[in-house]
Amino acid sequence: MYLSELRIYGFKSFPDPVTIRFERGITGFVGPNGSGKSNIVDAIRWVMGEQSAKELRATLHEELIFDGTNKRSPSNLASVTVRFVNDDGELPLNFTEIEIERKIFKSGESHYLINKENVRLKDVQHLLAEMGMGTKTYSLFKKSLIEDIVNDKADALRNLLEESAGITIYKNSKKETLRKLIATQENLNRINDLIMEIEKNAKELKKQAARTKRYFEMKTLYQNLTQDYYKKKNIKLEEELLNIEKIIEEKNERIKNFHEEIERIKRFIEEKKGEKSELEDQLEIKVSEKENLQKNLFELKNNVSILTEKIDSLKIQIKDKKDFKEKITEEMPLKRERLKNDAEKLESLKRRIEKIENDRNSLTNNDVETLYRKSETDFDNISSKIRKLDGEIVLLNSKVNSLKTSIGYEEKILEEKRREFEEEKSRNELNLKELEKLNNEKVEITNQIENIKKELNEIDGRKNELRRKERELYEKRDILNKNIVVEKTKIEQIEERVRETKENFKDVLKVLEKDDIELLRNLIKPKEGYEQIVETAISLILNGVILKKEDLEKLKGKKTPLLQIILKDIEYRRNEYEDNLSNYIDGPDFIKDYFSNFKVVDKFDYDNLSPSGYIVTKDGFLVTPDMIFVKSGEVKVLNFVKEIENCQKRIEEFESDLEKISREMDDVKGQIKDLNFNYDKKKNQLNELSGKERFVNESIKAFEKNVEAKRSYISKIEMKIKEVDEKRIKYLSEIEENKERIVEFEKEKEKLSFELKRVEDDFTKKREEFIVFKNRKDEIENIYRELLKEKESVERDIKEVENILNGYEKEINSFNSFFDEAQKQIKKFEDEIDSKNERILALEKSVETIDDSVKDLNEKVDEIESIIKEEEEKEEELRNLIEDITRENEENLLARERIVIEKKNNYERVDPNFEIDYELISKYVDTEEEEIRFLEDKIRNFGPVNELAFQEYTETSARLEEILKQKEDVVQSKENLEKTIKTLDAKAKLLFSQYFDTIRVSFKELFSEIYKQGKADIILVDEENPLESDINIIFEPGEKKIGNLIKLSEGERGMMIVILLFAMYMVRPTPVCIMDEIDAPFDDATVENFTNLLRKFRERTQFIIITHNKRTMEFCDYLFGVTMEESGVTNVFSLNLQTISERFLKDATS
Repeated sequence: MYLSELRIYGFKSFPDPVTIRFERGITGFVGPNGSGKSNIVDAIRWVMGEQSAKELRATLHEELIFDGTNKRSPSNLASVTVRFVNDDGELPLNFTEIEIERKIFKSGESHYLINKENVRLKDVQHLLAEMGMGTKTYSLFKKSLIEDIVNDKADALRNLLEESAGITIYKNSKKETLRKLIATQENLNRINDLIMEIEKNAKELKKQAARTKRYFEMKTLYQNLTQDYYKKKNIKLEEELLNIEKIIEEKNERIKNFHEEIERIKRFIEEKKGEKSELEDQLEIKVSEKENLQKNLFELKNNVSILTEKIDSLKIQIKDKKDFKEKITEEMPLKRERLKNDAEKLESLKRRIEKIENDRNSLTNNDVETLYRKSETDFDNISSKIRKLDGEIVLLNSKVNSLKTSIGYEEKILEEKRREFEEEKSRNELNLKELEKLNNEKVEITNQIENIKKELNEIDGRKNELRRKERELYEKRDILNKNIVVEKTKIEQIEERVRETKENFKDVLKVLEKDDIELLRNLIKPKEGYEQIVETAISLILNGVILKKEDLEKLKGKKTPLLQIILKDIEYRRNEYEDNLSNYIDGPDFIKDYFSNFKVVDKFDYDNLSPSGYIVTKDGFLVTPDMIFVKSGEVKVLNFVKEIENCQKRIEEFESDLEKISREMDDVKGQIKDLNFNYDKKKNQLNELSGKERFVNESIKAFEKNVEAKRSYISKIEMKIKEVDEKRIKYLSEIEENKERIVEFEKEKEKLSFELKRVEDDFTKKREEFIVFKNRKDEIENIYRELLKEKESVERDIKEVENILNGYEKEINSFNSFFDEAQKQIKKFEDEIDSKNERILALEKSVETIDDSVKDLNEKVDEIESIIKEEEEKEEELRNLIEDITRENEENLLARERIVIEKKNNYERVDPNFEIDYELISKYVDTEEEEIRFLEDKIRNFGPVNELAFQEYTETSARLEEILKQKEDVVQSKENLEKTIKTLDAKAKLLFSQYFDTIRVSFKELFSEIYKQGKADIILVDEENPLESDINIIFEPGEKKIGNLIKLSEGERGMMIVILLFAMYMVRPTPVCIMDEIDAPFDDATVENFTNLLRKFRERTQFIIITHNKRTMEFCDYLFGVTMEESGVTNVFSLNLQTISERFLKDATS
């Protein structure tokens, strides 16, 4: 099985449909950071059922839908599809291709499909679990998982091992069972609380009946008192209402007069305000003129101030310039003297420098240094050779010591491997014994399962037989119920017809002054089998009434409906027909006499016609004496009373049969219930045994894998022992070779030492001569450098003094022109100041004139404002009076409204049809209101009254009994759940221990293949409690004692976790493995080990790798490039490794 295709549309950075086709082997995805490589892994993770948006680097699942860019609009849905080829039949499905699809819409609605059929999430998870894949398994491996395992974040290593061990299903079952157990306990707690509450309510209900009686006695008294009280109260309220309305009318008249006076005051105030407004306009004009004058005055004064400041500034500048001129005039002779001295000093320095240069040239041509350098070279060459020999000797000695250490280390490994060989061999023998024990247990369980299946089939047969009988009883019951309904319907129809008949005869009964009347049909009872003949005979007088002659007299002249009357107090002439109708009926004699005139014949024949009587044929004809033929229809009810009795009798028979059937059904249900109980019991036993069988089968598989792994591991240990022994012999041989080379190097060193002594004497002599020569040369060089520095300093000083003198001369020349110009400016500014001062005096006089006019206008405005204020105070006083009166009126209106409402409320409380029991309230005439309040208080505080206390108590007792039965069921369910948890724990513990032991062997085996030295192990800290124990990975490369993964480098940590991952594949391979940048921290050597592992497993597992590593890319069978040429949009294309440009490789590995 392998992943053949991935289709992405609208997911994250894939707005357009993208199809990626895979082949078996290793496929790599490469591209720059941020191009969307990890979005491909997220897409696969999402379609496999990932529920955490955080794991997909999002906040909500809706954020996974393409959100749009500046150039593209957002998508409405995201869809990802993966297709697997099931060519090896690894999955027990009748499909060679399996397609899983997941969709999500902007609304948050999500769908899962398998081969285009809608399914649930757990269906997808179950299918992937059978494939050894899923969002939490080792088939999806991210770089972050390595650090999570190293830091033991959220039990990452344990979760990974448990998932691969296959015990997650047990842990999920346990989790679900624990959830049910908690829910069951909560349910039990609720039931207990409910039982307590119901028991408490049952006691309370007994007390409530007595309270109800007291409550209604108080309520009756209260109703009588309130009706009497409020009738009297309404009379008093009517008198108060008339008085208040009179007061309101008087006050409204006063308010009207006050409003007229206020209107007069308002008109007067408006006139005065007009005058005031005119004065204020004049005042505003004057103020504006004054402000303009003051503004001009301010500007003139400000200009004068500025001109004065300018004059002062020019005077200060003249003084400063004059002082500076005097200062530089004094300094110029000193500067010229300094310039002359520097020129003389410079000439002296030039002569000394020339002399020193001649001495330097004479020393340069001397050969003392050449001879010294040659002797020094000879000495260094021989010394170097001796040092090199010393290094070689030390290196060889170090190698000998290292080899001796390696021999010791290898001997230690040899001893450890031999001990490990014996331990693994002993463990394997124990596993073989356990495997044999499990096989025996499997046979025993299989036999038990077959026996239980036979018993279940027998129970099923018996249940089917009982259900068939139950169905028959149900059918009989339904027929009887239908018959009962038919009979009851007949009774209802007959009773309705009786009522209709009585309704028709009500006028007759009224005339006859009777409550009831006899009908002919109720007096006739046809003999069995002759109902049709009788009905045919009486069809014309079916609703005839039986009366006496005196009744007939009463009806004369009265308006009544059409009546067919048969008199019972006259004698009817009997015809002596051999076969007449009286032979077929039972009833009173006068009825029989009457119907003796009806001749009965077998069938109609014209020869049988008789003008003196009626003829009835057995085939349904009635012929009257006047030759009218009547054809009978279906048999109808004749005697209503008798028919009702017959119906009721039949109903009783049907109900009796129903009771028998009900008892039989209860018996059948009881038997079915017992069989169901036994069936469930056997089914539980079967499920338990099936689970046990699955567990034993899994254990057998695990043990078989464990045995095979241990055999392989033991074989590898034997090879390792042989390899270590060969290494030890090789190291001993290398030690002897190195010792021989050390002797040779010692001899050569001795020869070179003799030659070195000779060269050293000559070198010492020439070095002393060179030192004297070198000291003289250095002394001359130092003097030469000092003279050059001094020359440069003097030249700089001369140039600086010349520049200063030139500046002084320019400053003196510019002072005279500046002085003349400044004097002219000062004279100009003083003339402007005199002109502006004259204008300032004129403006100040104008301002004084305007101030006098403003003062006069303000006095007039103040006078008008005083008058307005007096009038406004009068208006305010009147308004306050109006408010006081209005407030009083409002209180009167409120009082009137209160009385009206109180009257209305009282009228509503008074029931005109209520008859007051004055005898009951007679003793409360004087204290009626107090008693009402007292009763109101008692009724209000009486609390709720339960009028159905007894009925509720009966229902509560029945409910309590039912809940107690429910409690028994819940307690039994709780015990079953606790037992299930213990069973799951035991299964998970055994399965994990076996799997862990197998993984441990595979881990050590793979480590030995990758690292030729050192050792690694994965251990349970608490072997007695494997499901809760900490899990440690121990790593000792060579002689280093690391102990814990956290102490390793990032690359070493990553490789250790990768080895563990592949150890899992050895035990439980997965068809597809996706790795997201796990090789990022690997150096070249680690990448080589990583690719060796991939090579080992590439035949059984398809690998999809996101990588930046060039060497990993080179190892891939297929490559896809991932870029983001358009912002926010990922592009995927196939690559040929040999044709990748250097530019792309540079981007991909950056």
